[in-house]
Amino acid sequence: MEFRELFDILNPSWIVTTNYDLVLETILTGKSKSLSPMNYLSAPKNIIPIYHLHGTRLDSESIIITQEDYIPLFRPNEYRQNKLAMTIRESTTLILGYGLGDVNVLSAVDWSKNIYTEENEYPYEIVQALWTATPREDAYRDENGNIIIEISDLEQFLNDLIVYIVEKQKEYDTELAQLNKLIGRLEGENEDFIESFIDNRKIRLTLIELLSRFEHHMISSYIQFLTVCINRVWEKTYENGAFQMYDKYLNIILDIIINYEYKKMSPRLFQLIAQSLDRVLKYVSASTSRRAFGESWSATESWHSRKKDISQEMLNQLYHYSKQNILDNLYRRLKVLVAED
Repeated sequence: MEFRELFDILNPSWIVTTNYDLVLETILTGKSKSLSPMNYLSAPKNIIPIYHLHGTRLDSESIIITQEDYIPLFRPNEYRQNKLAMTIRESTTLILGYGLGDVNVLSAVDWSKNIYTEENEYPYEIVQALWTATPREDAYRDENGNIIIEISDLEQFLNDLIVYIVEKQKEYDTELAQLNKLIGRLEGENEDFIESFIDNRKIRLTLIELLSRFEHHMISSYIQFLTVCINRVWEKTYENGAFQMYDKYLNIILDIIINYEYKKMSPRLFQLIAQSLDRVLKYVSASTSRRAFGESWSATESWHSRKKDISQEMLNQLYHYSKQNILDNLYRRLKVLVAED
């Protein structure tokens, strides 16, 4: 019963075990699904799949005991071996009560570290809780890069882990509540907030940082808000002598282009900034030494001083987009920059 309560809070997405028994299923009655090596590692929503990698006592044919029993596991495209490696790679994996001595698991861990080597924004560490009579106080990494936490009592370790998870969940919930308030301000078209966004770069950069972390929560609201703000600035460019508004408009767009990583940017936001940049570059001189009537001197200075801060990937993407979509002002400016690089 005590371990059931622990698992209720830990709420793992999946469990892989090399045990043949059904102890875990007994603890997680009504919340788990037992899977043999011949099953796919999947389960209905809100059900924890318990995957018996080496078979279960319910199916004697599935049990792996001898060295010869391992041979089928290493056939090309063998599901169990591939799935285990992929699952470890795509998750944060906590290893309990296991010394990583099994060749099947060792191989899967090795594969997981050598597939999809490009950095992933989602954490996929392997954390091993290793029993010892005199555990070290601090965690460390072993020769394979796994995080090792030495423990002397499994139940105490799980209780400490739960305290940590609960604290982090509270922090996340608080942050999410604050984020939802911010989203409400973005959607509410609050005049003071609009003006502060237009006039205060620090506020713009703070929003960009939040957007890069919580894109799925706030991207639609941010695009809606950004559109309102830049349209508000553009309307003021029609006023006599308001050439500084082109500069303000340009700097809002450049703040996004320079500080938002292209790979994290949604297609709709990219389209908006590309079209907006093309719109304002009509009033920017190609050179700081030659300025024509109708161009904004301040915007020209901003463009030529800040364009060097645009990443090469962003430049390339904007260049190809402008070429394909006939954004002539943007294309002419970027053609020179891309050629220079």
